[in-house]
Amino acid sequence: MSTFAALLVSKQVQDNENMAAMWRKQQMNNTCSRHRSLSTGRNVLWSNYFVNNKLQFIHCFIPKVACTSWKIALVRLAGKYISDINRIHLTRVTDKFVKRAEHYNSRQRRLLLKKYYKFMFVREPLERLVSAYRDKLVNTNYQNISSKIKKQRKSTNRGNVVLVHLLDVTFI
Repeated sequence: MSTFAALLVSKQVQDNENMAAMWRKQQMNNTCSRHRSLSTGRNVLWSNYFVNNKLQFIHCFIPKVACTSWKIALVRLAGKYISDINRIHLTRVTDKFVKRAEHYNSRQRRLLLKKYYKFMFVREPLERLVSAYRDKLVNTNYQNISSKIKKQRKSTNRGNVVLVHLLDVTFI
């Protein structure tokens, strides 16, 4: 492939990525406009918002989107260290080092949201679903959850279990 052709292909790829980013932004704006409760602060899970007053930022975490890594990073930014990584998900542990938005009243939260830098990370939905399935149902530490889900599903369907096959994984 010639240098010119390679540059042309590179430009097309960049244009496609820019269009995809613009589409995602439009989708987000459309969704947010349909869900007005997000802008009013009603029905928001404020426990998922970590506030760092020193660095003036708010991080909204989403489970299964690198939240363990970010919780560790936020604790370290606070100058602390947790020796047992598995304890990072215990609210009583992280709340010693990192403040959550739920600890502020609504007026304080509005002020923080207006002044502080805000960020979050997202993940491709199917990848997130498969990752959660592998982590929670395939992992040997959670095998009893799978049987509980199956029992619950059978009791709610009166014995008729519905199977859905997706990527060689069976969801019940």
